[in-house]
Amino acid sequence: LTFSKDFTWDRNFDFKYDLTKNIKFSFQTAMNSTVDEGYYTPEIMKLRHEDYLFANNAYEAWKDSIQSSLATWGTPYTYQQLFTASWNVPFSRIPYLEALTANASYNATYNWNRTMQTANMESSLGNIISSTRSWQVDGGINFETLYNKSKYWKQMNQHYNQRSVRRRTFRAKTYTEVVTLAAGEAKEITHRLGTDMIKATATTSDGKTVKIKLKPITNTKASVESRNAVENLTITITTVDKSQRSPAQVTADMFAYVGTMFRKLQVTYRNTNSLTLPGFAPQAGFMGQQRFDNLYAPGFDFAFGIFDDNFVEKAKQNGWLSGDTMVVQPATRSMTNDFDAKLTLEPLPGLKIQLNSKRYEAQSTSIIYSYSELQENMTGSFNTTYIALGTAFSRLGTADDNFASEIFDQFLSNRDVIGQRVQAQYIGTRYPKSNMIPAELRGKVYNPTYGAVGSNTADVLIPAFIAAYTGRDVYNIKLNPFMGLLQSLPNWSVTFDGLGKLPWMKDHFKSINLTHAYTCKYAIGSYSSYSTWVPAGELSNKQIGFVRDVTTDMPIPSSAYDISSVTLSENFTPLIGLNMTMKNSLSAKVEYRKQRNISLNVNSVQITEGHTNEFVIGAGYTIKDLNFIAKSKDGGQKKVSNDLKLNVDISYKDIKTLLRKVEEGITQASSGNKVLGIKISADYVLSQKINLQLFYDHQGTTPLISSSYPIKADNIGINIKLMLTQSR
Repeated sequence: LTFSKDFTWDRNFDFKYDLTKNIKFSFQTAMNSTVDEGYYTPEIMKLRHEDYLFANNAYEAWKDSIQSSLATWGTPYTYQQLFTASWNVPFSRIPYLEALTANASYNATYNWNRTMQTANMESSLGNIISSTRSWQVDGGINFETLYNKSKYWKQMNQHYNQRSVRRRTFRAKTYTEVVTLAAGEAKEITHRLGTDMIKATATTSDGKTVKIKLKPITNTKASVESRNAVENLTITITTVDKSQRSPAQVTADMFAYVGTMFRKLQVTYRNTNSLTLPGFAPQAGFMGQQRFDNLYAPGFDFAFGIFDDNFVEKAKQNGWLSGDTMVVQPATRSMTNDFDAKLTLEPLPGLKIQLNSKRYEAQSTSIIYSYSELQENMTGSFNTTYIALGTAFSRLGTADDNFASEIFDQFLSNRDVIGQRVQAQYIGTRYPKSNMIPAELRGKVYNPTYGAVGSNTADVLIPAFIAAYTGRDVYNIKLNPFMGLLQSLPNWSVTFDGLGKLPWMKDHFKSINLTHAYTCKYAIGSYSSYSTWVPAGELSNKQIGFVRDVTTDMPIPSSAYDISSVTLSENFTPLIGLNMTMKNSLSAKVEYRKQRNISLNVNSVQITEGHTNEFVIGAGYTIKDLNFIAKSKDGGQKKVSNDLKLNVDISYKDIKTLLRKVEEGITQASSGNKVLGIKISADYVLSQKINLQLFYDHQGTTPLISSSYPIKADNIGINIKLMLTQSR
């Protein structure tokens, strides 16, 4: 006989509280427990009904175990807790701050999970606890909200941003009235023209023009005034087109536009920290805590996401961790930082610039606490937006000159300068008093004869690489490969559609768009911490320290991290692009794209360069209402009239991948192609359920290296797309 039965007791708690309309809190917990019962349950005792005394005693023992377990709320096997807090700053209700937006949120998650228990409770494997905190801040400024408080800017913005909207042809309205004006006195005239955009002329009965002063009062009334008394003066009031701007107004508008080029700013910052700790001995009681030597374990601060990097050491000192040698899973601590900022500019009508800056870093640390000292091993990744325009258009050599590159030559010379700068940081420092350092050197002044800064170490190669391939001064480049927030540089995209609004252009073109985009990212793919690294002297700088040489056991100057490779990725997508659509249904596009991927491999001491240049030309034409005669279901004929869309795209791409070996000073082409592509297509909608496409594709590839062969491929055919959906 086999049986399975679960006697569980689940408890859930959910609390939400809005301190104000914009400040909100929530707190949720869930405890899952088992009710302990003896082996001889009523189901088993039924099998031994002949032994009344045994069954009665067993039943009383079973009932007592149930009551005892219920009295202690059962034995927990999982506990989850979630706390959230959010604040939406009410700038919209504060005068003069309506343009600002800000939001902040905090989330904390705590979990306690019971692991397998052994028969001998003293050799328990402990439990697993984890805590995660995440907070995010969003802020922004809508500058247009501020600018709109100015009536002049609001009218100017509407004028230039609505010029492309088709308006009715303006027709001036006039009103004429004969009046008599006294010298220096204003006379009110009711013209009923429905606008205050008016001008006026005045003539006497003999045809002479008289200067008058016109002042609009309302949309239907205005006042006129003359310096001299005039009788029988004919006043002619004429409406003025609001869209017309004088040269002086246009000049003032352009200065105002440039002065108010900032349109929108949005900033987001996210930070996440988590800690997972196996082998945690205390059980989960009220809010996942247990009283342990007059302390709550793991602590309410831990449950609400408040913990530091020393929590594992604290738990070990307080006796919260299992000493069982079977606990081999290390504790894990992780952290991520993510920053994103976007700024929109519009310095001229139709010219829009989007700036974007990003920075991301992630770290994960495994901690083994079963030894007398904690053993930590950290891995991570890092990337940020950057600018490498200084070398983006540098000449790239050919196979005849071994792909000579001034940038690579500069990198080679930079190593000596950076090596001297790194070496200078250690002058006057002392060897740390650590077991990792030979006893005869502990606490003594650094001596380069025992180990100096190597020219092919990451501390030297990476700054030399960044300085050379971004065009920066090698004497001022930062030595820390992990760029700070202020070192991150924005990328951008630019669009301009103002050409299509010029008088001659708008008569022939529906739209003309110029585009440009630049992205550049500096990335450290992955790195790890040296297990033997110790900081120099009493310093806490991760960039200055020592690692033990495995061959000589001597300390070598080094930063704390083993970085295997760094990458610079640069893209112009496109460098310049032109898209045009004419009013006769003809469209065309021209784009030039450029890409560069440069990777420094520290372990093999070599640089891999990938260069791509692409030129694209495209054209399209739509033949409207092209007629065909098709056979209908009843055997007759019916007329089919739809647009025929013709497209031609021609692209030429030059791809090169070069491998530059630093020590040997050798450059060789590892791969590369010159690719010519031609695509021609014609699309026609034959009916609601049938689409036809004729196409021709050509691709020709000419390899850069002799070990590959030229390849040409041509495809021609017809695509028939059938819509099988049934219409109701």
